[in-house]
Amino acid sequence: MLTPFGQVNVQDVLDMLLVAFLVYQGYLLVVGTRAVNVLRGILVFAGVWLVAEVMGLTTLSYLLSRAGTVGLFALVVLFQPELRAALERVGRPRGRDVAEGGVVLQDLARAMERLAERKTGALIAI
Repeated sequence: MLTPFGQVNVQDVLDMLLVAFLVYQGYLLVVGTRAVNVLRGILVFAGVWLVAEVMGLTTLSYLLSRAGTVGLFALVVLFQPELRAALERVGRPRGRDVAEGGVVLQDLARAMERLAERKTGALIAI
């Protein structure tokens, strides 16, 4: 298909859809956490850096580039627990949690029925 931007093929469309999907999934990981405020701060920092680059403010641009490099490592260190939790959520299978929980509940119900038949009390911690 010919567009004002040139030829568009299926690979380009697939590429754009995958990038949009990944950005949306990243948004879902961040929303509702304190990382939202950090993300806003990063966007403001990047905006000031971009303005400094466009306006030719060499000293400010240099300082922001150095601070950005150090800041990236600082973010990884500071948010290590949150990054770990996010990666665990990404790696966790979604469909199996409900099924495994149902099996566990059925086992627990059977055990409680046996205890009730024997008139044995129990303290159950879940």
